[in-house]
Amino acid sequence: MAISLESIWSAATALGARTGKEPRYALDEWGLYLEMPPKRWEYFCTPKNSVTFGSTGGDGVHFGLLELAGMESHQRPVVMTVPMSDRHNVVIAETLGEFLNIGFHVGWFSLEQIVYNPDEAVEYHADADPEDWPEHIDELVFFRESLGLTYQPLSLARIAALEEKYHPLLIADDEPPE
Repeated sequence: MAISLESIWSAATALGARTGKEPRYALDEWGLYLEMPPKRWEYFCTPKNSVTFGSTGGDGVHFGLLELAGMESHQRPVVMTVPMSDRHNVVIAETLGEFLNIGFHVGWFSLEQIVYNPDEAVEYHADADPEDWPEHIDELVFFRESLGLTYQPLSLARIAALEEKYHPLLIADDEPPE
């Protein structure tokens, strides 16, 4: 089953009902604030052909779906925009499902580390963080089960392949305005 924005919102709504949070903030402890409905963020480096569906809540890091002709939203690649880095845009996943599966163990906040400390980012996403808040683990498990998520390793080889395939299709300004 393909994961769509609508299915993510539905799972976030159910999680929010359990935790007393608005759906857009239901995954805040895991570094995914949902943009409902999605819209293009206006950072200088945000691809002009992407629509932001979520963010980490830190330093302007946000996730967008590339708008590519003939592709429905659940088929579109996910680009992570990191405004504070020298490497502003990284194609992090080929689909929403792959993106969510990468955060299976620890969520999505630390994905930005792929541009700063790639090897550490891969290692961190490989297993549950022993310092996770036990009171919030149930939230992530509920979300994973709601969408049928399975662990997808964060892989530098996979990102390199996605970058080769999709990065040329990004329409972005990589230089900050003066």
